[in-house]
Amino acid sequence: MKEIFRKESFPIAPGGNIYRWQNTDTIFEVPKNGKYIIEITASAKSAHQNNSSDDDDLRVIVDDYEFGREESHQDKVLWKKFGVAASWDGASLQGSSKTIYFFMQLSAGEHSIRFWADETPTLRSIRVLEIAETKNNAIEDVIFEFNEQAPGKKTDINGIPWKAFIFASGFNVVNLVDITASTQSGKQKGSTDGDNIKVYVNGQIINNPEAPTSDKYKNFFFSGDFSPDSKESLMIPGQELISSDEDVSVELWYDETPILHRIKIELEGNSAYVERGTYRRSVMDYKEALNLPVNLYDEWFTIRNLGISALNIAKQHARKHNFMIIDDMGALREIVDFNEPDALRHFTWSVFLTREINNEASKIITTNHEIFWMNVRNKQELSRAGIMDMWNNKIGRDFANQYPDKGYMELFEVAKANEELILRLEDVTPKHREEVKDIINQLKNEQK
Repeated sequence: MKEIFRKESFPIAPGGNIYRWQNTDTIFEVPKNGKYIIEITASAKSAHQNNSSDDDDLRVIVDDYEFGREESHQDKVLWKKFGVAASWDGASLQGSSKTIYFFMQLSAGEHSIRFWADETPTLRSIRVLEIAETKNNAIEDVIFEFNEQAPGKKTDINGIPWKAFIFASGFNVVNLVDITASTQSGKQKGSTDGDNIKVYVNGQIINNPEAPTSDKYKNFFFSGDFSPDSKESLMIPGQELISSDEDVSVELWYDETPILHRIKIELEGNSAYVERGTYRRSVMDYKEALNLPVNLYDEWFTIRNLGISALNIAKQHARKHNFMIIDDMGALREIVDFNEPDALRHFTWSVFLTREINNEASKIITTNHEIFWMNVRNKQELSRAGIMDMWNNKIGRDFANQYPDKGYMELFEVAKANEELILRLEDVTPKHREEVKDIINQLKNEQK
C-alpha cells in the first residue's frame, strides 16, 4: 500500500443537534482509477461525559456515498444513520478512539469527504492509501501489522469499538479477512477480568465456538479465559462478506487489554486464478518451470505428469466422498480446492515426487510452485491456501521417507487419522504460518 494523502489537523466541533460539519470538508486527489483505502480515526464521548442528555456522534460521506444504509447492527441503535459499523457513536465509544478503514473503488481525480456530526465528536486523522494492482488486474493483499494493545478501558460485557473495515458496494474482490490476536486470562493479569475481542460481520456477532451458551463469553471470539497468552486466528471467508449490493463490514470491539497482531485482507483480481486446462495456464506452467534450478529442468515432464496424476486422484476422492458442486453451466463437478481432496492432491504429489526424484527435489519443486503463484498474484506472502498446500506437501514428504513401502492412499489415511494434515482453510493456524515461513527461508539459504 502507498499513502497518497494525509490530514491531521481539524477544527473543534461547534456542538449542536445533528449538523453538517462543514469545517472538516476534505478534498483529496487520486492519480488513477483503482482500489483505495480511506482511513479515518475519530473519538466520541457519552452523554455522561458530556454532562448532558446527548452523546457525540459522527458519520461520513465520501463523494455521495453514504455507508451503512442497510446495516442491521446487533448491539447498536441505528439512530439517524449514526449507529452502524461505519460511524462513531459516543454511547459505545465512551470517549475512546476508533479507526475505520473504508475500501472503495475510485476514479482518477478529485474526491470529497464530508462529515455529519451530533454534539462534539473529535476528528483526529484522515489518510488515503492506494492498493497496488498490476496491468493484468492482480491485486496486492492488504496487510496491517498492528501489534497494538487495546487501551484497557474498563467495560461491561459489551466491549468498546476499536477497528472497523468497511467494503463499499462494488468492492467485491475480498477473498478472506484473516485476523490474528492474543489475549490473557484474568488470573494471568491478576484481575477478575480477562482480555476479550468481539468480532462483528455486517453487524452480527461471531460467537466464541468454545462457549456458545455462556452469557459472559459467547460474544467474544477471542477470549483470554479460554485461550490465555497465545495467538489465535479467525478467518472470515469472502463469500460471507459480499452478500448484497450494499457495503459490508468487519468490526472489532475490545474489552481490557488484548493485543491485535495483524489483519490480512486477501484480495483477488479477475485474472488471479488461471483455469486448469487453458492455453494461458500452459504458458504459466512453462514460466513456472523456468523458475526451477537448472538441474531440475530435465525433470519437468515428470513433475507435471505426477501433478496431473495427483489431481486425478483428488477428483476421484471428491466424487467418492461427495465433494461436488453444480457449476454455472449446470454440470456436476468436483471440488478440489481448500478441502480434503485438495489436501490429498498435495500430499500425494509430494509422495510421488519424493519417490520418483528425491526428497530435496520434492521440497524445491513444491515450494517453488507456491512462491511462483504468489508472485503471479502480486502478493507479499502466501495466502492461507498456500500455507495449507505447503504444509500438506511437507507431510507428504515426511511420510514418503518414513514409510517407503506403503501406498500413498494408506499413508494419507494414517496422516489424516493422526490429524497431521490441514483439511480445511479454517484449520490453518499462526503456528502453521511460521513453520511454512521457516521452510521457505531455509530453502532460500540453501540456494544462495
